Amino acid sequence: TKIQIHQRGGSGRTNSLTVHYLDQKQAAHSIDIKAEFSIRQSMHAKFLYSSAFLVQAEGAGKDGIPSHFMLRGAGWGHGVGLCQIGALGMSLKGYSTEAILSHYFPGSQLKEIY
Repeated sequence: TKIQIHQRGGSGRTNSLTVHYLDQKQAAHSIDIKAEFSIRQSMHAKFLYSSAFLVQAEGAGKDGIPSHFMLRGAGWGHGVGLCQIGALGMSLKGYSTEAILSHYFPGSQLKEIY
């Protein structure tokens, strides 16, 4: 009947959630899922690429209970701000390493340390 996100990490990934549901006899139950990896295992038949998602209930019937939930993803990289596919696209268009990093991390500087 509801998927409730309790906690997100610094990168926006879901770290704790509760799934509320009704069984075949209409009795209410809930399952708490903690840890990002467990959430990714539990929320997809094969494996969810990322727990960085928003939950949207859809198809509510007369009883107000949703028929399904849409998980809207927010990426499946490392969660630190650089889109790997976007960086690849910029590289293929001829952007330099410095320009790509400056795009994703404004104000940063590259320094040779060795």
